[in-house]
Amino acid sequence: METANLCYSDGLPIEVGDAVLYGWEFLPSKVVEILYSAGSPDAILLESASVSSHFLCHSSMIGQLNHVEQKSVDFVKAGFNFLHKKANDGSMRAQYALGNLYLKGKGVEADLSKALMFFEQAAEINCAPALYELGLLYKIGEVVPMDLERAEHYLMRAVQEGFDPACEELELIQKKLKK
Repeated sequence: METANLCYSDGLPIEVGDAVLYGWEFLPSKVVEILYSAGSPDAILLESASVSSHFLCHSSMIGQLNHVEQKSVDFVKAGFNFLHKKANDGSMRAQYALGNLYLKGKGVEADLSKALMFFEQAAEINCAPALYELGLLYKIGEVVPMDLERAEHYLMRAVQEGFDPACEELELIQKKLKK
């Protein structure tokens, strides 16, 4: 079936085998199948480096796909190369995504020092999710030594950037610091 009806934001047609990054977290993924309803493309089945199984991307969510490479042989490698290039160019989303992927070992071997480095780069340009992650890392003390003052600092910055999930964590830390 023709896939010209479904295109990336740059106008290129979406094709089976394309390497893409999905969502705000830029998850390296591959287009596995284009699903049709009543003869029109309706959804895309994606395989992800971060999700253990395939998942659907409805046609209304196509805007969350970032095209990396057509007919990719290794979508994970293509995705990571793309993210590294974007991170080096100063993209806070790419820096945060790499930090998250290295922290969780999704699509790549877990590397906590790289995760910390990418979160810190993104935090320098006020990436709220990266600030939040750094706050949690300093609160928990597994990747870096526990430091509640630093955790409070990062979480407060995340709150100032409007990242609501940081509010509860910040309150908990502030209570601990008052004891």
